[in-house]
Amino acid sequence: MKKEAELKFQIEQFLPAVEQTIEALTNNNISANDNKETEIEKPSFIEATEDQQREQSQEFAPYVIIKKTGTGWLNVRQGPGTGYEIISKINPGEKYQILAEKNDWTKIQLPDNLEGWISGKYADKYID
Repeated sequence: MKKEAELKFQIEQFLPAVEQTIEALTNNNISANDNKETEIEKPSFIEATEDQQREQSQEFAPYVIIKKTGTGWLNVRQGPGTGYEIISKINPGEKYQILAEKNDWTKIQLPDNLEGWISGKYADKYID
């Protein structure tokens, strides 16, 4: 259900730009410059600042909360598998942003701009 809400949010974010582009094309609101290239008026949606774009992308950012483990911690690895080097250990109950997923492995954002992979079976996934 949360993934469905995230997808709907993403579609709603891009819909105004698509509608403006269609309107510009329909109304022949197109001009040719001296180089014979076609220009379409830039939709106002594109004018969002980097801060606004970052804020919007984090609004429904997926994250994990680490489950209890038998050891009391969870290994964070350099790649998606037990054959990769352990680069850190994290604790149950901690929350991390999801960056990617591959098979049953989840890439997370660690402090200090570090990234690492954890086994998905030790993490509950959520979307804010």
